[in-house]
Amino acid sequence: MLLPERQFRIIEVLSKADKKVLEVNELSRQLGTDPSALMRDLAELEAKGLIRTSKRYIIKAKLTEEGEKFVKKGFPEERLLKKLLEVGEEVPLSTIFSQSFRERAELSTDEVKIAINHLIRLRAIRIERGSVKLASKEEIEGILARIRSEREGLRKLRDATLSQVDDTVQFFRRRKLIELREKTILEVGLTDKALEMLERGQIRSGIVVTRLTPELIVSGKWRSAIFKKFDLRVDVPTVYPS
Repeated sequence: MLLPERQFRIIEVLSKADKKVLEVNELSRQLGTDPSALMRDLAELEAKGLIRTSKRYIIKAKLTEEGEKFVKKGFPEERLLKKLLEVGEEVPLSTIFSQSFRERAELSTDEVKIAINHLIRLRAIRIERGSVKLASKEEIEGILARIRSEREGLRKLRDATLSQVDDTVQFFRRRKLIELREKTILEVGLTDKALEMLERGQIRSGIVVTRLTPELIVSGKWRSAIFKKFDLRVDVPTVYPS
């Protein structure tokens, strides 16, 4: 079977790939061209039964500005809890919301509110008669270890590729610390037919021509020429942006 040069190169590159499959972006990179420039060639090769295309979906995670801040400085509840440990077992809410206390803890008023809510959820504190009371030192140490683990989990989500969205990811998403974007990956692989033909040396590169010329006849190049008309009926795969 004679193939246009680029289609032959596609087959050639795929034959050297692991499992004979490549993402279209990687295929285009190895061919030194843009993915969109390959779409018609891929459609024609698939119509000939030499390749198969498939889609898979991944999720890309990205930290928000606030997420980046929390990774660097710590969660508000982490910073507040550490500062409360320095002050004492019982601290008036008025003290916690005071400017001097907030500045020492590097917390805004909104962050103090967020921190208190999460510390109540974690049972690190309870509020009685206008004051915050801390849990035992042992309990606080365990809670701080848990928060540090959560912060490390958030750090690992920076520019991460996910196959699924678990409870931890949903937790960070609800706190608006990460953004998720679904991405479609187009993969291209050789068929058994193509592998068999390659093994038998039945796939070769040819010159694409639209008409027979005297030069082709005299030189004998017509024997390796592919006479082709542009076929608008070929269904071209969709290119998905990176």
